[in-house]
Amino acid sequence: MITETFATQIDNEPLQIRVDSVIRQHPHLRGMGIRPHAEGQNVVLSGTVRSYFIKQMAQEAVRSVPGADRVDNQIEVHW
Repeated sequence: MITETFATQIDNEPLQIRVDSVIRQHPHLRGMGIRPHAEGQNVVLSGTVRSYFIKQMAQEAVRSVPGADRVDNQIEVHW
């Protein structure tokens, strides 16, 4: 359970830091070369991955970040 103080600290961090953290800490996404860029409440994902599953996983991980109201998934899939 997240304490109220901790949740407030998370909400006060810039969106870019929160999104970077989610990508870096996700066991299937870290080191994949996914580059998130947050501007306002929009996040653009770019980079190249090996499967559509990982592309979708990145999008869903970022969508769970508080404040990320719109995710534009421009990640390319190269087999």
